[in-house]
Amino acid sequence: MMSSALRSFQRELDVTGHNISNVDTTGYSRQSANLVAQVPGTAYEGKVLSMGNGVTVSSVNRVRDMFLEARRLDATSELGKLSSEDDAMSKIERVMLETDSNGIGSALDGFFNSWSSLSSNPNQSSWKLQVQNAGNTLATRVRQTYANLQDQKNAAKGDITSQLQKLQSLSNTVATLNDQIRVKSADGAVPNDLLDQRDQALRDMADITDISVQKFGDGSYVVSTGSLVLVNQYGAAKVPTTFDASTNTLSDASGSYKITSGSISGLFGVINNVNSYQSRLDTFANTLRTEVNNIFSGGVTANGATGLKFFNDVTSGPQTGAIDFALDTTGVVGPPAAAGVGTDYNSIVTGTTSSASDGTIALALSELRDTNVAGIGNVTFTSFYANIVGDVGRDAANATAAKATQGSIVTQIDNQIQSVSGVSLDEEMANMLRFQRSYQAAAKALSMFDSLMDDLLSIIR
Repeated sequence: MMSSALRSFQRELDVTGHNISNVDTTGYSRQSANLVAQVPGTAYEGKVLSMGNGVTVSSVNRVRDMFLEARRLDATSELGKLSSEDDAMSKIERVMLETDSNGIGSALDGFFNSWSSLSSNPNQSSWKLQVQNAGNTLATRVRQTYANLQDQKNAAKGDITSQLQKLQSLSNTVATLNDQIRVKSADGAVPNDLLDQRDQALRDMADITDISVQKFGDGSYVVSTGSLVLVNQYGAAKVPTTFDASTNTLSDASGSYKITSGSISGLFGVINNVNSYQSRLDTFANTLRTEVNNIFSGGVTANGATGLKFFNDVTSGPQTGAIDFALDTTGVVGPPAAAGVGTDYNSIVTGTTSSASDGTIALALSELRDTNVAGIGNVTFTSFYANIVGDVGRDAANATAAKATQGSIVTQIDNQIQSVSGVSLDEEMANMLRFQRSYQAAAKALSMFDSLMDDLLSIIR
């Protein structure tokens, strides 16, 4: 009996030492040795007696709360979604932010100011040059902003590809651990450390996409995201690499699969946001070129040329938007002919006549600043663009706030999990002292029995 006690207390000391060794191991769950009384023996002393046979270790188990673990997976998916949104939206906000004189808003203001100055001095070439420069500045910033948004969208697409590759790697890891756990379980063992590694891999998968887990009797897991099975009892499936942000889906030859949470879902949302911002910027550019050109085309140059455009535009079909927004370089063939305003500032008209003192066109264009335009929702160009910037700022702020809230929820769940499954050095040291004393007591008793037997044998001899 004392020998079984020594072995049992030694196992408890081993488990405690293992806990202490893994105090900083990510995903490790505290383990506990379960002691049970051994099956009693039978003795006959005039009657049948049931005699105890000491203690043994029945199992070494992980200390876990499965309800908290399930909550952690769901919370991790939502945090992954919000974190990817927050990170990307912060970058987009920096692209659109109008904090200095380098934005579209200030360029638009400078553009209208230059027309106002020209209307007062229509015969001054220097003011025409200023209008040309202001138009170039505005067009360049519109193109650059659009291109910067495209860069952010491409970056989000690249991140999705990287996340899908990581998801494939984690699926392979879970499949491998499934095999190892199945083999160990078949031998009657409880592979706690392998189970911890698999659970940590599941957490990492949940950060990428929403997952559901089904456990089978052989210890293996089947892991799915929506209708897409990532891991089954036979191994890891191939993760689709084709995606459509507008429908929040992955797809392969077998069909499409909805993604509702995780970092991939967050990046889908960012791509959709950027598409919206770019579409509104296209509307801004197309409407501005239309409204300016409609007024400008009625002007007459000093040599009598008319019908010029200020901004480039198509003669038929859909307009091209912000991607190539620029000053017109085609001009008019005539006669009389005139070069495009992008190449010759002398082609910038100021009035409806060729008179050097006619500033009616320049005045009409300067007044466009305060005109509500139907094509952009019956607001001014300044207000329309300010609304885009304001929406970007609100979207970024909402993403930051939502991430902070969800982060607090995850932290709260983690604290609850740590209170159950985490390793406390103080508690483990107290357990070690208790198990050590128990071991010493069993050893002392065994020594006393050994001494007593020696005494009995010496008497017999």
